[in-house]
Amino acid sequence: MKPPPWHDLEKIATDSHGVSSTWFDMADGPNNEKALSILVAHDFPAWRVRLRSILQARSKWRVICEACDGLQAVQRTIELRPDIVLLDIQMPVLSGIEAAKLISKLSPGSRIVFVTQYDDSVFRNAALATGAELYLLKSHVASELVPAVESLSATLNSVQHK
Repeated sequence: MKPPPWHDLEKIATDSHGVSSTWFDMADGPNNEKALSILVAHDFPAWRVRLRSILQARSKWRVICEACDGLQAVQRTIELRPDIVLLDIQMPVLSGIEAAKLISKLSPGSRIVFVTQYDDSVFRNAALATGAELYLLKSHVASELVPAVESLSATLNSVQHK
């Protein structure tokens, strides 16, 4: 499916009628500490499950929503304002790069992390030019995702305490 013209995307992204996605428990972490909220966007369900299982091993982290395309990712980010958004590059309706551009503009407090198979400088540069914080390869996700999110979490906490 071809994405709509760029000038219509912001309007479409703020209209979530008819969009379905998977929602999860948004409760805070242990001792009522604010949980780190994470949105996972990937078009393959197996990858969403894998990413969620890695992330939810941490008691203070909550995957609050999953999206299966870039447009859903933008809509749910606007609605939920997660701390961190994980995006794949190639997704239907709206690519991860297009979604990241909108998320950076419409939810500037959400940190973006790309999780992708593309070990290519063109993709990496395009992804990071959107304002994304990190670009992780799927082949390294088991060893790099938790430290990456911990790093972003620490910067979020330092900003919140200032």
